[in-house]
Amino acid sequence: MNIIDIVKDSWLFDEHFKGITGPLIVAVSFWSVRSIRRLFFPFFWIFKNNLSSGFLKLSVDDKINALKLISEYKETDEEYNVLMKELKLKEYGLFYPLQILQTLFSYIHDDNIRMNSTGFLSFLDCNQIFDYDRHTMPTYSSRKITLHLIAYSVFVTFLIYYAFDVFKLVGSLYHAPVNFINIMTLLAMLAIIVIIFRFIYIILENSISFVWAIIFSKKLKSYSVLRKRKRLIEKYKVTSGFFTRNS
Repeated sequence: MNIIDIVKDSWLFDEHFKGITGPLIVAVSFWSVRSIRRLFFPFFWIFKNNLSSGFLKLSVDDKINALKLISEYKETDEEYNVLMKELKLKEYGLFYPLQILQTLFSYIHDDNIRMNSTGFLSFLDCNQIFDYDRHTMPTYSSRKITLHLIAYSVFVTFLIYYAFDVFKLVGSLYHAPVNFINIMTLLAMLAIIVIIFRFIYIILENSISFVWAIIFSKKLKSYSVLRKRKRLIEKYKVTSGFFTRNS
């Protein structure tokens, strides 16, 4: 007996229930569409949200509050005030020290870089691959990048191996008798496949983000050097020609 025969023999097409069959089918259809959207939401999510930056997902008010905390920072601030501000900024997805964040957002403003640009968001997300402190701009660490890529490769290999087993199970269920257990098992396997592809996509995306983050960090470092030089010129009233002759 196939699925069509099961539906025909069900109580939905009984003479006593024909009056409510139509509205009931419509209601079930709407419910099914919503359920399928929820089931496949991870699959849609990975294509709609190509970056996972916490700062990007903030409301406008939270972004403004974060920028206020950064703009209020001064080198003479008490150390505990600095730590409190940095703890708050971590909640906003900004994990770098205040000095670096000030330079970062000044660079964005001066070079007209959008806050949703790939390089900027990759730099925020990939802070774990950089070496930095309060007085040094982030520099990528080959060791950290290698360790992350090895871990990603091992995990992706495991997911691909596991996905093949899931596909084999789905293939065996395709010719199995139609019953509730087999249908639920098939739906569960499809959900697992979607989740596996979501993880693989995110891992590959993070690996590519490393490249964008490194490129952005080099530009930011160059901007920081020029900014410090400009401040020295303004502070000591030295002409730019003097620096050019001695560079």
